Amino acid sequence: MRITFTDYFHNTTCVVYAKDGELNTKQINKIEKTLCGMSDCSCGLYPIYGVTHDGATASLSKDGDLLVYHEVAVSYNIDLMPYILRSQFANKVDAFASTVNGEYDMREGYRAIIKCPRENYKWMLAALQDSDLSIE
Repeated sequence: MRITFTDYFHNTTCVVYAKDGELNTKQINKIEKTLCGMSDCSCGLYPIYGVTHDGATASLSKDGDLLVYHEVAVSYNIDLMPYILRSQFANKVDAFASTVNGEYDMREGYRAIIKCPRENYKWMLAALQDSDLSIE
């Protein structure tokens, strides 16, 4: 998959191809050198974020771990759930995130962002269509 990493501090970009969702040491060195390249810089390069060819978010950690995920915003659907507590909403979001081996962040009110791994994204979208949560 093609990933375009960007460093907004230096206004630089680097495109790499991750075979089987992995980056080798040479590719990581190329990303670091292209995006910053200064040994005495304090730009805080890591984590490095990028975008894949299909719009997924890629995050490269300092340890070389690559995480590729889609962010899905979900919210409370008042038509389907007229009386629900925020804790019940959080439990529903947690159940979806756990099912797809993802993470989630609660936002203001009855909103949340689910970080869904790329391989489970289509399944999660289909499952959300049949649920009482709304996709934003």
